[in-house]
Amino acid sequence: MLAFDRNAQQFRCDVGQPAKRFYLGGDAAAAQARKSKLVVLWGLHKASGGEKWTDELLTQAEAVRKGEAPKVRQRDGEPDEKYYDRAGAVARAVGPIQATATIDDYWKATTELLTERIAQLEALVRDQLGVGAVVGPSITIHTALDEWSKYRYATELDPNTGKETEHARTEKNVTLHPFAEFPAGNGGREPVCR
Repeated sequence: MLAFDRNAQQFRCDVGQPAKRFYLGGDAAAAQARKSKLVVLWGLHKASGGEKWTDELLTQAEAVRKGEAPKVRQRDGEPDEKYYDRAGAVARAVGPIQATATIDDYWKATTELLTERIAQLEALVRDQLGVGAVVGPSITIHTALDEWSKYRYATELDPNTGKETEHARTEKNVTLHPFAEFPAGNGGREPVCR
């Protein structure tokens, strides 16, 4: 229940087990909205098996009490998927939240993602171009792309004539002579392919 505390000149409410008292400011509409968010936040905590206030939950409730976005931290050992679900549930319950990923978190996640993607690409290049395209832990990307281009030029043939298609010929010319000329006749804006 929302009550007005005359001494503090603010609305207040008690939420949770054991009950915690929150002062919500002097505006009745804002206080009611904040109280509703606090009740929902406590309900989420109980639904996930929480029986009493935790430091993390009290910090979030204090932010909601002030009308601020609560911080949702990833717990030690908590899988990313579970954290995202929990943070999403809090956001749906109380509105905007502050995710608390650090630069180290972004660096770690990006490194893991890129390492995984590089391994996939190495396997793809090895499968398509042979073992020589991948040298040690790195890909000789220019060699790999050159070989792929040569392969495409040789295999992209017109079914009627058996010769390379116009697309392959044009692409080969652009690749072999990139932006060869910028004649004054077209204002120097368009490259001319040979």
